[in-house]
Amino acid sequence: MTMHAPHDPIDAAAQWYALLLQGRLTAEEGAAFDRWLAAAPANLEAFTRVSETWDELEERPEAMAPAEPAPAEPAPEVRRIDRRWFLGGGAVAAMALAASLALVMIPSGVSPTAPVDLRTAAGERRVTTLPDGSVVTLDGDSRVLVRDTSQSRALELAGGRALFAVRSDKARPFVVAASGISVTATGTLFSVERLDDQIQVELYEGGVIVRSPAHRFEQALKPGTRLVIHGDGRPALMERLLDDRSRAWVTGEVVLVDETLAIAVQRVNRMATRQIEVDPAVASFKVSGVFRSGEIDGFVDAVTSLLDVRAETDGKVIRFEPGRR
Repeated sequence: MTMHAPHDPIDAAAQWYALLLQGRLTAEEGAAFDRWLAAAPANLEAFTRVSETWDELEERPEAMAPAEPAPAEPAPEVRRIDRRWFLGGGAVAAMALAASLALVMIPSGVSPTAPVDLRTAAGERRVTTLPDGSVVTLDGDSRVLVRDTSQSRALELAGGRALFAVRSDKARPFVVAASGISVTATGTLFSVERLDDQIQVELYEGGVIVRSPAHRFEQALKPGTRLVIHGDGRPALMERLLDDRSRAWVTGEVVLVDETLAIAVQRVNRMATRQIEVDPAVASFKVSGVFRSGEIDGFVDAVTSLLDVRAETDGKVIRFEPGRR
């Protein structure tokens, strides 16, 4: 399915939201959605508002009643979003949602501040204080787009990983979008990481709510937990954080605990001037250890000595391939 996004960000956001709810986006459409989010700060803000407003409308059934009522049932730990009426008529629902948004999302006199584009190169780490006093720490090779208005604080993690220390402001939710999911917080400390085939959200203090229209769920996190959302449709996985080592990257360490070689390399590459590639045949091998950021030789030596993996290099790129044992 091809979507021709209208010029108005609210209308486009409503249409994208309808498609995400259906959970049928192709890889090409998913890439188009990411491009649309990154094309303009107004797009990110519009999509964030659509998500928030839809949740408000769910709590007001008289505003947009479903075609058939859902049976009452106890709320499970992960709240599945019952939106059968939306899925049955996505275009109509998108128009109705856009109409509702026109009433609740475009207050007069709003003067958004200039958008902020935060990014780092491989081997670089950056700490930035936002206009509201919140602090964003970017890992290497990462990018965060920020739109701070009088109504909301909307951010997008366009790549890599970032730690967010959020200044409390209940009147302006702090929302981070990443590849179709959103993380909403008021005052808290959490991180979001984009990997090749998953998104990871870790909560250290306070509370956040993670929403994924494509997976049709929302999940409230407690401090000391990690939520892993897979890109291949597998159920989201909730894990306990054993200690604070998962955010040791902020102070220059890469801590790996039974990670696949594919994920380990993505994290090491962010702070490395020489990049590593992984042969698919060894990508699922597991690795554990603590490494200094940027010290790629130590990581390569450990992998090749502990696993049946050899390292080949052309002087610029190192490639992990099956060993000869």
